[in-house]
Amino acid sequence: MDDSDTQGTETSLDDIIDGIYHVAVEPDRVSELVGTWRSRFKDAAVAAAAHERVETHLNRALDLLDRLHADAGGPTGPPTSSGTQPMLRVDHTNHISDCNTAATLRYGVRVGDTLDALPVCAASGRALVQALRKRRAEQGATHRDLNLIRLNRTDTGEALTLSIAPRTDTGDSATIEITGADIVCPDELRQVLGYTFELTATEVDVAAHLIEGLSVNNIAARRNNSVGTVRVHVRSLLAKSETHNQAEFIRMAIGIAAMLQPAETAGIASTDGPAAASDAAPYPRPEHRHVLALPEGRQLAYADFGPEDGRVVLFMHDNILGDTWPAELATAVFKNNLRVIAPARPHYCESTPYNPGSSPVDQFCDDVNFLLEQLGVSNFVLLSRTTGSGFAAAIALAHPAACRGLVALSPALPFGKSRDYDYLNDHARFVALSARFQKTALLFACRAGEALYRTTGTRRYLKTVLARSAPDRAVCDDPKRLPELQHGLDYQQNYKAFYNELLGLQSHPFPKFRDITCPVELIVGDLDSNNRRYQAEKFAAGLAGFTVTVIPNAGALFFYTHGETVLTALQRLSAQSPD
Repeated sequence: MDDSDTQGTETSLDDIIDGIYHVAVEPDRVSELVGTWRSRFKDAAVAAAAHERVETHLNRALDLLDRLHADAGGPTGPPTSSGTQPMLRVDHTNHISDCNTAATLRYGVRVGDTLDALPVCAASGRALVQALRKRRAEQGATHRDLNLIRLNRTDTGEALTLSIAPRTDTGDSATIEITGADIVCPDELRQVLGYTFELTATEVDVAAHLIEGLSVNNIAARRNNSVGTVRVHVRSLLAKSETHNQAEFIRMAIGIAAMLQPAETAGIASTDGPAAASDAAPYPRPEHRHVLALPEGRQLAYADFGPEDGRVVLFMHDNILGDTWPAELATAVFKNNLRVIAPARPHYCESTPYNPGSSPVDQFCDDVNFLLEQLGVSNFVLLSRTTGSGFAAAIALAHPAACRGLVALSPALPFGKSRDYDYLNDHARFVALSARFQKTALLFACRAGEALYRTTGTRRYLKTVLARSAPDRAVCDDPKRLPELQHGLDYQQNYKAFYNELLGLQSHPFPKFRDITCPVELIVGDLDSNNRRYQAEKFAAGLAGFTVTVIPNAGALFFYTHGETVLTALQRLSAQSPD
């Protein structure tokens, strides 16, 4: 494709590709990856005209993740003393013109030293000088890829991997930037891989060696195993992680590592600690859960609690906190003669996965139709939370005569324009754009989300991916709420539920939310980190039957703190006669 196709646009194609590569060589900087994606889709002309080329470069950039793991300022900025990876610059005489603290601590070099100061053997030193000479000769042409060189250290006996790239922001074209690119599998990533894919201790060890760049032969020698035995372990971990080869597994593993936020930078504890005792456990409880056999041999899990003759509230769960209800809100529902029925979408709880190629929306609607028939439900009020709103809309459109109304809590509303994604927080935007445009990155996001939860605990997970506002953080820090949040997080068995649901929605999207004919109330917190107030008010403007309720000083988790607002809406709509 000719670059002229994008002339005059706000973000040029070359800027996008440069951004992709800049982030790819520093995989732990997720915020920059998100920023690159934001730029990519900010201009509709770029997104439409350059999609194929950008996709190609994005995939190439992802391929670098199995070889590079640096945390430095990048080729256009000075080395930073706080960088965790060594970084230095070498002038045309092979003297070090600049270096960061990490390079001094790791390699013992300082500004003014020659490359001879690096702790490598003579043969490796000569190889490095030759590599620099070759790299300088290549600068006349466009050359985006980074060169890697592996040297032998004399101080530790270990291999030293360096990436070599020209510095393009100075007048001196001979300046070369050298970054330490040693790949070491940290203990936290070992735990992540073990939890996420249920690997044995041996498989985790083999996986770590693969990530560190060792061949099967080297792994066998290090573990004192036969090559055949190591190959068996490799095949097993590939099968469990659903990857097709070692390179894909390494990309996935380092992609997960890139999504994990260190506890000290998250500003919160890594583990939850003891939760306060609760007099009333959250709902649904084990006795409320059931499994319904569906006609085609599949099965539907659902929860059912409240008076049997009560007015039915059909609850559409979200993808993070599931169908959990605070005990006090569930008790209030009982007192107001409301009965909650919460079907679990395919892949969640014990509900059977979607049939291959089927629409998640149509499949779920069919499942719910059968459930309502079996339970003898003739009319209901719909209640949804975040990502459940699209499925609630589909149910409302499928049952216009039976649906008394829809109450949508922090709804995930459809976006009319690409710039609407700008109102999401970083993680939500990354997942949303991944779901729409890049399956590989979506897989990273979903797997990393589960890994973060499994290894670091409820509080840290929610504060990273959901609870960004002060009110939501207060909910996470309330020991009385922790069992409720934990109860909800356990609802999703693993990342496959959300991942497969999003994949299915790519080719089978939700019906139009604005076509709903029953009364709709959108309830949002004014401090929601995804700015859902703006989305709701913009969406509902001019639509008959749509109202927006804004809860002051509340975030996305107001279901746990402002239950009276939810209950009032349910009472009002359930008292209406269906059309």
